[in-house]
Amino acid sequence: MLSGKDSIRIRSALLQWYRKNYRTYPWRNPNATPYLVMVSEIMLQQTQAYRVAKLLPHFINRFPTVQALSDAATAEVIMAWRGLGYNNRAVRLRDAARIIVRDFEGNIPPDEYELRKLPGFGNYTAAAVATFVFGVKTVVIDVNIRRVGTRLLTKDAVERTSGLDGTLAKLLTAFIQDSDPSEWYQAMMDLGSTICKARQAECGICPLQHHCVSAHSITASNTKLREPRRREQTFMGRPNRFWRGALVELLRSNSNGITKNQALRALQLNAADKTTCEWFDGIVAALAKDGMLVSARGRLHFAD
Repeated sequence: MLSGKDSIRIRSALLQWYRKNYRTYPWRNPNATPYLVMVSEIMLQQTQAYRVAKLLPHFINRFPTVQALSDAATAEVIMAWRGLGYNNRAVRLRDAARIIVRDFEGNIPPDEYELRKLPGFGNYTAAAVATFVFGVKTVVIDVNIRRVGTRLLTKDAVERTSGLDGTLAKLLTAFIQDSDPSEWYQAMMDLGSTICKARQAECGICPLQHHCVSAHSITASNTKLREPRRREQTFMGRPNRFWRGALVELLRSNSNGITKNQALRALQLNAADKTTCEWFDGIVAALAKDGMLVSARGRLHFAD
């Protein structure tokens, strides 16, 4: 672990850099509502920040409050989510809004434990909302924070994704004790996404290069220490998430629903092939399980 003096120097160097180089996003605006920050955190789970910044205003204009989102039908939410991908997040966000209205009178709970129980809220999202909305001093670890922290701590764990999380949590707790946790974490995220990147670390311009044990040692070979991703099922060379997204896009363009054969033809798949049809039924079942669509009277529709 770093000494107290090292922690102070690192905190000072990073925040000084951040205050000169921070990126402007709607969720960082001092006037951003708790609701806007919550929505943005769900969007940011699997979508790049620049795209979220572009599409977030449309979603907020369509559903300006927790109550408005709670009242929305599944089709409305998925339509407004266009361009963000991983559409089941939209349904989970709407379901979270309904719980917030039902159990918390429409007010986002500040308690990290309560947030973690909401649909679509994992450890990171719950901690992020608690920190960025309510200033709670808790441990927030996303991919960029993890990368910066592990490189600071251990040269032999340049890109390992989770092995040092316990030690990293202690480090982060020390850093946020005497500073604004929101600003600190945003600074780490910006450093990780602009300088301390996964495959290329620009150590020569990094504000922490004199404190980092991995400085000037990041190479193409040691960035491969990341834990392998789970292999995703594919069909005709494309991952299932591609086909799920393509089917959702078809439903967006067909408000009255479509038949299975129409969907297969639109996706340029062989409706006469038994294997293809069985695989497609699995895609439909997965989307239905996520609460996104239903199959009724021979047609596929967004769920009510």
